[in-house]
Amino acid sequence: MASPLNSETLSSEPEGHKHHFRLAYGVLALAFWISLAIFVLLIARPNHSKPVAWSAWKPDTQGLLERGRSACASRRSTRA
Repeated sequence: MASPLNSETLSSEPEGHKHHFRLAYGVLALAFWISLAIFVLLIARPNHSKPVAWSAWKPDTQGLLERGRSACASRRSTRA
């Protein structure tokens, strides 16, 4: 049969672990606050750089419309 629990057996082992958990939670809290501060700094800082253009090419809308119209016209003329 198991020995009865008393205050000495309950308090002797957790004291060592109690400090480890406090230290672990302290490290986690510190990591959280540091990451939050870095996030705020990155969001709040002004961005003075110019946006980078992906490409200088722009479609020729007039050419696209004319090619489409001519393609439709050629299909109509072949059907009639």
